[in-house]
Amino acid sequence: MFCINCGNPIDGTAKFCTKCGARVEDEASQQPQTHTQPQQTYTPQQAQQSQQYQQSQPSAYTQQLNPVKQKFSKFFAALSQPKNLIITVISAVVVIVLVVCTCVWYFRSNNNSSSTRGANSNPNAAGNAFNNANAPKALTQDDIISNAGKAYKNLIDSGSYTSTNFPQHYSYYYALWDIDGDNIPEMVVTASEDFNIGEDQYIHVFSYKNGKIVSYPDIIDKHDIYEERGTMFFGGNHDGIVVARSYQTPGNDGVDGLPWHVYTYKINGKSFDKSTVDVAKPIEFKTKFTTGSLAGLQNFVYPKFVSVNDLTDINNLIDTPNLTPEQKKMNKTINEWLEKGYQVFSGTVKRLSAEEAYDYPGITPNDPNAKDEVMKSLNEGDVGNGTFDIIALDQKRSGNGFCTGMYGGFMPSHMIFDLVSVRFDNSDKDQAAFVEKYAGKKIMVAARPGGYDGGNWMELPARQPTVGEIHLIKEYSE
Repeated sequence: MFCINCGNPIDGTAKFCTKCGARVEDEASQQPQTHTQPQQTYTPQQAQQSQQYQQSQPSAYTQQLNPVKQKFSKFFAALSQPKNLIITVISAVVVIVLVVCTCVWYFRSNNNSSSTRGANSNPNAAGNAFNNANAPKALTQDDIISNAGKAYKNLIDSGSYTSTNFPQHYSYYYALWDIDGDNIPEMVVTASEDFNIGEDQYIHVFSYKNGKIVSYPDIIDKHDIYEERGTMFFGGNHDGIVVARSYQTPGNDGVDGLPWHVYTYKINGKSFDKSTVDVAKPIEFKTKFTTGSLAGLQNFVYPKFVSVNDLTDINNLIDTPNLTPEQKKMNKTINEWLEKGYQVFSGTVKRLSAEEAYDYPGITPNDPNAKDEVMKSLNEGDVGNGTFDIIALDQKRSGNGFCTGMYGGFMPSHMIFDLVSVRFDNSDKDQAAFVEKYAGKKIMVAARPGGYDGGNWMELPARQPTVGEIHLIKEYSE
């Protein structure tokens, strides 16, 4: 018999094929099949199975492709519609943009993470970076000065500059000058009568520090029984406020000049330090004054006080950032003259008759009822040449003039407020020539205080001081 599985001849008693191991019983159970052609049973079955597999697989694959083909056919058919094509293109663009944005965000996040890790390793650097990013724009010196002007203007507008310690019938004036060397002008306020006889000084100082106003205690500088006259100055080198007073003791007849007390007030924190110097012979005090002359003080600065009703100087301070280079240069020139002990005046040179000088607008005659007597004296005497030459000032302001006083003593100059003019000394040949050259023209000059303060009833215009040594700073074009 043969193995039904492999066709190998096997013994009839064998239960397994010696070649393929198939059970003979299994094969015997299939004896109804022919034994003469065992391969015909295997080969057709294998062929039929192979044929059935080959026929069934294409059929199944075809069935799987048909739905996909149908879907793509519908998709491409939809794309053939113009409206749908546009929508598809837009959608594709949106998707691309979203992908790009996502990538950008991802890479930036990684960079920020790296930066953060680096910053964490250097906390100071991280703090500096944060502060630099959020810090306001740094103010220039011009900005700070402008802000100081705005703060001072607010003080004036609100009336916060007044003091209950000052005489209530006095008028208030202010001057702008740096008295503590920080390059920011203080606003120095004083209360006085129009024609200051130099007895007591009432002073209040405001500073602008770290963006805020600082108000200092009142300075009330009173004269003692021996002191005659006193005048306020600013210290040289922007160092405090100075009050100088001449005095006469029973043992001093003043023949060699009256001695002075010089009081200096310097800012220290939120108050002042006061010091006193006794100058025996101020006319020979070479470090402070011009020896042998009434030309003035060299290391003291003459303040320019204007009424609190005139905000011109404060507005100029506010406008500092907008100044042209030429204007800044001019301001520097003016300050240099002031620091040399000169006063600076700006106005128009005018020649007045005696009557015009007596009735000059803005002044009060020393004796309003004595006009006829003054005119007669001027016409008959040798007091003057019949004309009075002045600089008609652009701005009503303070100015200083000397008065030699009794015994020929050298006194501090008098400060006169609300000046509308300063006078030339007609007896001075140089000044007479200056007037001839610039009569009718607008000029700016640096001048020492002259020898007259305008207090004499024959001095016209009344209460207007004379100028001494004079220098032209600028001639204005017409």
